[in-house]
Amino acid sequence: MALTLGWRGPLVGALLAVVMVTLPGALVVARVAPRDRAEAVVVAVGLSVVTWMLVAHVLLSLRWWQPRLVVAASAAALALGRTVAAASGRPAGRVARLRAGWSAGLRAVGWWQPLVLALALVVWAVSLPAIELDGLGDWGLVTELPALWFVALGGAVAVAMLAALRQRPSAGQVAMAIGAVLVIVYATVPLVSTTLRYPWTYKHLGVVRLLDETGRLHPDVDIYNNFSGMFGLAALVRGATGVDPEAYAAWSQLVGQALITLAAWVVVRRATGDVRVAHLSAVVLVLVDWVGQNYFSAQVLGTFLATAVLAMVVSWFTVPGSRRVPLLEGLLARLGPPAPSASLDRSPPPAPAARVVSARRWAVAATGLALAGTHALTASVTVLVVLALLVVGWVRDLRMVGALVAAVAIGMARAWPYFASRGADLGFGGSVASNVAGNVHAVDPPRVVELVGLISKAFAVSVWALAVLGAVIGTRAGRRLGLAAVLAGVPFVMPLVQSYGGEAIYRVYLYALPGVTALAAVALVELGGRFGRGIAVAAGLVLAAGFVVVHYGRELQNHVDPSEVAIQEALAARPEPVLIGANFGDWTPADLSARYPMIQFSETWTPNISDELDPASAVPLVDQLDPIADDLLGLTDGSVYVTLGPGMIEVLHQTGSLPIASVDEALELLTSSQRFVVVTRIGDSALLRVTR
Repeated sequence: MALTLGWRGPLVGALLAVVMVTLPGALVVARVAPRDRAEAVVVAVGLSVVTWMLVAHVLLSLRWWQPRLVVAASAAALALGRTVAAASGRPAGRVARLRAGWSAGLRAVGWWQPLVLALALVVWAVSLPAIELDGLGDWGLVTELPALWFVALGGAVAVAMLAALRQRPSAGQVAMAIGAVLVIVYATVPLVSTTLRYPWTYKHLGVVRLLDETGRLHPDVDIYNNFSGMFGLAALVRGATGVDPEAYAAWSQLVGQALITLAAWVVVRRATGDVRVAHLSAVVLVLVDWVGQNYFSAQVLGTFLATAVLAMVVSWFTVPGSRRVPLLEGLLARLGPPAPSASLDRSPPPAPAARVVSARRWAVAATGLALAGTHALTASVTVLVVLALLVVGWVRDLRMVGALVAAVAIGMARAWPYFASRGADLGFGGSVASNVAGNVHAVDPPRVVELVGLISKAFAVSVWALAVLGAVIGTRAGRRLGLAAVLAGVPFVMPLVQSYGGEAIYRVYLYALPGVTALAAVALVELGGRFGRGIAVAAGLVLAAGFVVVHYGRELQNHVDPSEVAIQEALAARPEPVLIGANFGDWTPADLSARYPMIQFSETWTPNISDELDPASAVPLVDQLDPIADDLLGLTDGSVYVTLGPGMIEVLHQTGSLPIASVDEALELLTSSQRFVVVTRIGDSALLRVTR
């Protein structure tokens, strides 16, 4: 009704967000016969998002961009369908059972846990005004967080660990505690910062704005227009409601990580057959996912869709035994998936009807199609995991596997012309050592920055070591951990074939988390059972401390100064029809405007002056500027501008690549050449024009 009346704004956007994550998934979820409430939510949200994503893609592909009309009509049709379904009573029995189970879980929550969590959140809220982002040092946000903030996080983590380790844990208790941890970790920066965390977020805003304002895809512009799932979805919201993603992008980490954690819980619950392991793995997942790919990006949606696909496959299509590898049949039988009764704590369910199996196959394929249209690498690794399960015989439904592979292939095929025009360069090759080296190439970093890097590596290795320990002691205890081992191990194949732009090792860590956290949770459950729950709680607190350092230790460069956003907007507002926006250094909120294809030089390379300056050369830095200006002007017949901001200086500081300590010092260097003229200065940032 609001859209039909032409209403726009945050309230309408919030209402549409509710619709997009609930419908039509809530209408069709009963057809797949979900085995518990968590699975029902994951499937319903996944299928709802998939549907709206496909709507956006069709409109953009047809170049018939009428988002308000189409969304209003679709929402009305879904509302009618929901009314008819409620009147017919077909899903009422299952929905009633799910509601009753949820109510029982809430009643099982004791009085002390909500009190402690509420107190932790109050303490956290009180600590927020003391956080000053302007005073960030080499330790990032770590040294700016007040003691009360750490007390709040520690209290919430301790409650979550204790709730998960109970002999008969309550899902309601664990969910509330994990929710508190998520809020403390991921709501802090949005509440204290006026800008979005992580400069690359602004590029994604530019893609969404480009799609909405032009009403079509631009497959020749960049990779994002070829894998536009998340961007098209956000453009649909923007076009229908007028709500720009800048208004909500800061909360992507909180919402995205919550959905990913829920989907991973389903995976671990089915893979291990132990509810305590599933609960504890969810807590651990929140505490060890430090890679930072849950910001407003295609990766966060891709990770949720991939985990949802794995949840469906593991829950619906895995079988305990294996006859695919005769020489290892006995071993695989001992390691294989637990019987369905083990994961449901009751007698084995009856075999699903043919129509249910068919609906489940469609659900997997549809989610896989959307995943392939969102993030190709994530889709590829997900398919590889499913194929590995097929090879060992723990998945035998060839129709489901074939449908998933075909859907992913179709989703990726539309991007082939883009790759073909670039020589079909998919990034394969390179040595394993270079592929796992990462993308940070510091020349002479400060000691603290180098220490944060070492702690990050040690943290990742410690998480993997805890998983290995869980695999060893869990297998000796008779646990069936083969599924978890496959989920954790298959992503490690990736560095054998490519570097993914220097980020292969980070993606390995991310993709392996469902299996790694499952095995780590087994270790904590077994150790807690032998030596007391205090061991597991202490481990959780140590993981939380490590997470804070490795996640917030780089906040000095991840924080975006408001002046940097303003200067990029000033660049986008320049009247020239053709121009190049170069940067003094790397790591800036560039390409935030729908005009970005006319500003950036190419999708893979933006000229950075700092890359061309050589402090070790016998030629003074100022004398190196004229050749750089000539090179920049040679790229275009139009105008060339250079942006300068504090984030660029911080990157130079952390890598030790140039002896420049401030924006003023960099500005003094540039203006010492007559080829660089200041156009405007906004706060700590500046826009300069390169003259001939």
